Amino acid sequence: MSFKLPKYKGLIRALCIASMIGIGSCKSPTHFTVDEKSIMEFHAKTDSAINRLDLHVNLFIDYSTCMVEAVKSSKFFSQIRPRITGINPTLYGIKGNNIEMISNDNVAVNVELNKIAEFPYADLKGAFSQICDKNNQAILITDGEYWTPGIGEMTDLPYFKDQFVKWLSKGFDIYIYVEDYVEQYHGKAFAKKRFYFIFTDDNLKNNIYEELKRAFTVSPLSPILKLYKLSTKDFLPDGKLVVYDQIESTQVTEKGFVAFDIGSEWENLDMYVLNATNAEDGTSVAGGNYLIRGLKITPYPDSVYTFPELDIKVYNVSENYLDSTKEVNLESCEAKDLFILDKELYKGTGEIGIKMSKNYSNSLSEETENLLRI
Repeated sequence: MSFKLPKYKGLIRALCIASMIGIGSCKSPTHFTVDEKSIMEFHAKTDSAINRLDLHVNLFIDYSTCMVEAVKSSKFFSQIRPRITGINPTLYGIKGNNIEMISNDNVAVNVELNKIAEFPYADLKGAFSQICDKNNQAILITDGEYWTPGIGEMTDLPYFKDQFVKWLSKGFDIYIYVEDYVEQYHGKAFAKKRFYFIFTDDNLKNNIYEELKRAFTVSPLSPILKLYKLSTKDFLPDGKLVVYDQIESTQVTEKGFVAFDIGSEWENLDMYVLNATNAEDGTSVAGGNYLIRGLKITPYPDSVYTFPELDIKVYNVSENYLDSTKEVNLESCEAKDLFILDKELYKGTGEIGIKMSKNYSNSLSEETENLLRI
């Protein structure tokens, strides 16, 4: 959502973009117009400033018996192998404490897969950290056993939680194929599992998960092959954002995001929203009225989440909007004291409710009307 408006007098024009807001200033500010075409173009520009993945894939292989056996006898691996090598991944070998870049030539990668030899343990933490610290798609194939020298298998810690949280917090996704297999060790057979971790982004067209699925005419899932997904995007929107009804507003667009043009005077926001009172007895409304509310977050029926922790970020992007040659750097224009997310409302009902901060003017530009992205 974004608002564009003078601070104390004149018309307020606000643009609300999905999570976007803009506001004006008190000194005869520069005025600018907002229409559907221009704001959609600008939204695409600011959206591209957020974390993005490219199509290149890094392939991390645990040099262990599980991978040797996959090359020899896994039907699933044999079906996805041409897809993996066909996208020209960069191959990294996890060999004990060393994570070695081997090749980005698909022929050399294919040859290397046939030569994998076993190392006694694998630095999986280092591999997951390398993947999750960067913005590249990745595949990691491993038996998932987290061994460290002198300690043995680490089984009493949450499995690489910090690394996964870092990846998911960027808005990306993790798919995990889990394959049952039998491994021979000192003449005995052991039932084990092989994990194919796929780090990607559902918003990326032709991402690696979609590419691997093309190896199959029907789903490969079976009693010995399961699929799990970790994502922060498995929620359904319910309802829509609306501006408080005492504030004059017109919806500019709802194509991919929501934008409003707000025409009330600034004093009306102070009166009806920030410093609202109860009509019955004149007492103050705790925290003021909601400036924007109405959207609810509903988890998918099979989601692994109930309601995730949620917070609000606001960026004053007016200068970027006025100067189309300016590269958008959202972090550099973050406005930290404009709006407040009602977390109790969200925790209780899943609804997004946004109120105004009493210190909102501290985050406004004096030279121009303000366009803010929430």
